[in-house]
Amino acid sequence: MKSVSIFGAGISGLTVAHELSEKGFDVYIYEKDDDIGGMGKSKINSLNIPTEHSWRGYNPSFYINCVEIMKRIPTDFKCNTNEYFENEDEKVYDISEVQKHKSENDLWTYYEGNVYDITEFVRRHPGGRSILKAGGKNLKTVWEDNRVSWHNKYDRVQNILKKYKIGRLKEGFSHNKRKYSVYDNLKTEKLKFSFLKKDRQMSLGSVDYIKLALLVAQNICSDKRKTEWKNILARDYIKDNFGEDVYEYILYGFTGPGIGADLNSISLYQFCYFTSFYTDNWRAMNKPTSQAWFDHWKKYLVSKNVKFIRSSLKKINVKDKRIINCEMSDGAIVSSDEFCFALNPNNAIEIFENSNMKDYETIFTNLRTVNNQISFCIVFNKKIYFPKDINSIVLIDSLFNITMYPQDRIWCKDYFSSTRSLWSGTCCQSQNGIQLTIEEFKKEIIKQIFECTEFLNILQRNNNNYRIQTYDIEFIDIYDEWVYKDGRIETKNKKWVNTLYNDEFKPTNSTVYDNFYITGGHTKTSFEIWSMESSVESGKISANLILSKYKKQKAFIHTHSNNAFIRFLGLADNVLYAVALPNIVVVLILLLVVSFVVVIIIALRRRKKSHLRFS
Repeated sequence: MKSVSIFGAGISGLTVAHELSEKGFDVYIYEKDDDIGGMGKSKINSLNIPTEHSWRGYNPSFYINCVEIMKRIPTDFKCNTNEYFENEDEKVYDISEVQKHKSENDLWTYYEGNVYDITEFVRRHPGGRSILKAGGKNLKTVWEDNRVSWHNKYDRVQNILKKYKIGRLKEGFSHNKRKYSVYDNLKTEKLKFSFLKKDRQMSLGSVDYIKLALLVAQNICSDKRKTEWKNILARDYIKDNFGEDVYEYILYGFTGPGIGADLNSISLYQFCYFTSFYTDNWRAMNKPTSQAWFDHWKKYLVSKNVKFIRSSLKKINVKDKRIINCEMSDGAIVSSDEFCFALNPNNAIEIFENSNMKDYETIFTNLRTVNNQISFCIVFNKKIYFPKDINSIVLIDSLFNITMYPQDRIWCKDYFSSTRSLWSGTCCQSQNGIQLTIEEFKKEIIKQIFECTEFLNILQRNNNNYRIQTYDIEFIDIYDEWVYKDGRIETKNKKWVNTLYNDEFKPTNSTVYDNFYITGGHTKTSFEIWSMESSVESGKISANLILSKYKKQKAFIHTHSNNAFIRFLGLADNVLYAVALPNIVVVLILLLVVSFVVVIIIALRRRKKSHLRFS
């Protein structure tokens, strides 16, 4: 059995371990912290409150590799992903009660843990009496058995169903016949963002949407031109080509809080690339990230004989383009057939320097970036209700560019008391407060939240006209990796992001050493933005390099690429680019406009001739 040593228990390192352990490799994971998950993990703070490193959004529409790995991690189903706890009077039904209602004049069903009385819909059902098959049964199973499982993703069907909800199933009754995975811990309710300035709610006008869509389309339908776009700051381009409101909306509402990028250094290409994938399908976990995902992942990997060892890498010993062994901080010497480096670029430079691996020391020095996004949580001494159509807030003009959402609404009831509220948030532009002490920084967060009059008005309308006050806050805390040191707030693990300056230095997973691999969202993947998706994809790439070496079946990888038609347009645009003509999208639009004008002129001339002939 071949052995593999993985340094770093973040998402990419865990993915490598997952794929290789299932193929019979002897896998060891070395992690300096006592918990796994890297930048994605959550923690329980000193006040026994779960806190997140940053708010976590998952988009199944394009997080294909991430979703695939989640579905392969088994878990016990402990709470309903569709529970909505703002209605404390919502009725709870046993499965036996639901099964009594299965006639045409009394028809109940259940779906994703919720109970529905669909009696009134029987006569309007497009499929006629086939709806009776759902009586007293799991609607999802009925759809699958009758080959109409597309209903699960059809918004119109889901919206109709919501009208007939009468309560929810008693926990556990609907889930005893099915095996569940981490993916089932994703909420079915979508994240609904509201972008606010101090005095109003912001949105894009139709003209601005068209301009933005045109910009993104030009990025998609280009090839060599992208090199030019990679050297343009998105911030500068948007400021020069859009109005002030649109500039603020896109930069402080979407780029930093939405994409999770550094809005001051992301390139125009990176901005357009991510936006081209963007769909209104963001979800959150129904528990803190570690409890919903990483704890189950570790349990599964341990069941596959993966060994977790708490230790940090200090030096890599190399001979003749091959890794001989690795020295750990505790003095241990690690020998293995294969080695996989899954560490944050900001924490890797010293290791390569100690190892006299100059090429990779240079690469990771150029990769290095500082992104001071500080996350926080606020606990209130009472329940504060958000509107049903809003569950995520971005305070666009706050000094720290604050984004937050109510965890008490999103997480399962057993993770936080329903009598109080818990908000998790991220200060996306916290460098403005880095010189403050921890306590001063907390006070500044509260100050900026309460400066947003529009936000307070929204909450007041949704809380029986009660105006939220600062004394309603029980306490505020920031993620415990941030500490006050030498007159400034610093983190033990700096966040890495793509920027205009470091993108060209992203390494490949394979290296010049025949038994050494680099993995992480900072490597070259088909999904080019640092994210959970690129981290999983990178882990799969590294795993496949090792699997191929030993002639074993490769793991599934979804490659994010344009279809053949879009690639053809990109090649056509290369011709235009070579002769300094506009992008192919612009040219096609101009040709359509000219063609339309020509057709109109021809039609008018024919009409005129016809009129003269008859007159």
